Amino acid sequence: MFQKIQGSILFVVLCILSGCAKAPEAETENGIQYAYNESDESIKNIIEKDTGDISDVSLEESEDGKRCVCSIGDSGNVMHIDAVIDGVNVKTIAAKTAEPFPDAVNMEEVIDVLFGGEANVIERDLEEKTAEQQNTGGEQAVMRQIETTGQISLDSVDGNMHFTLTSHAGFDYRNDSLLVQYKQIESGGNYFEELDKDISDSYTTDMAKQDLLEIFSYVLNTDIQVVSCTSIYNEVGDGFYEFNFVPVIEELPVAINDREMNTDNIVDVYGRVQIGKDGIAVIEATNLLWRCIDISDGSEADCLGLEKTLEILEEYIKKGEISCSEKITFTKVSLVWLPITDDWTQAELVPTWRFYIPCAELIESGMSDISLTENAATDICINAIDGKIENIQ
Repeated sequence: MFQKIQGSILFVVLCILSGCAKAPEAETENGIQYAYNESDESIKNIIEKDTGDISDVSLEESEDGKRCVCSIGDSGNVMHIDAVIDGVNVKTIAAKTAEPFPDAVNMEEVIDVLFGGEANVIERDLEEKTAEQQNTGGEQAVMRQIETTGQISLDSVDGNMHFTLTSHAGFDYRNDSLLVQYKQIESGGNYFEELDKDISDSYTTDMAKQDLLEIFSYVLNTDIQVVSCTSIYNEVGDGFYEFNFVPVIEELPVAINDREMNTDNIVDVYGRVQIGKDGIAVIEATNLLWRCIDISDGSEADCLGLEKTLEILEEYIKKGEISCSEKITFTKVSLVWLPITDDWTQAELVPTWRFYIPCAELIESGMSDISLTENAATDICINAIDGKIENIQ
């Protein structure tokens, strides 16, 4: 499935071309930056007023949690949202500075939990690599890694299992025999891919997720949030689950980049696991290991609520700064950290409201084709403090 997503070249090209939208200019007043065009203070006015003007927003409880259901914009440029709201109730917030944190990996637990003990492991040091070596410079976008000063690699004695700290902020693990086993399910004829589907009663999505989080609780000294699950299985019921995950920093998750591209200075954060009843075949953790460093004055500003953010979003749509399609429905709304870097050694964690469609769902639903033909957005990030557009894809 992951290879299929990577192979969706037209979609990736679209995302690269659309890239990161140029944000409106900002003005500082009373210590707060307001984003607006030189001839338009409407965003500032929306932030300052007490009540909202969007009357048809429905925030309702469902089995999945609170949902946002609404359509905003105007004739010919309408954004439809029917999404689970993922985010804590935050009143005040501030951007954070974070640095890579390789010690978030508990190497002793990696050896015990993933390899079955020290007697089964061979350790070797790898040559130093830098962030620049991670970028091929070709036309196709690649994941950029946080700068690395050295690497550690573990192999099992039988040569079947491998673990590598790929950078100060990432690591990989693979079990070759399980990778072959799971690959045969995809290459053996008729197989199916569905979101959040139980493959069998003996090993459900909840069981797999619980196993995954339990393993992470041992090997990682950081909180993890699972953001999606794809079930891959064949006609006889053999299969595995593929989870995407991100780190959680001070109660907020970091925005996942599941489209595998460079977008200016936004850090690619991506976690992927393949797990079945026989165990974990692969873990890919790209730029996932972070900790906050306290170099700010500690001051916080009011965090924009969802309804206020929807007003701002509608204003951008009406002004033509965001192009939408009535054939596309946004299915995820999240309050997240958007990691932005200048030097790829540290990152600023910017609080943003993110409206998007996960990549696997986007492709499976056919909305990626619509986005391509109509040049319509499928991923929008709005700064949760000043209302600025941080990213559009």
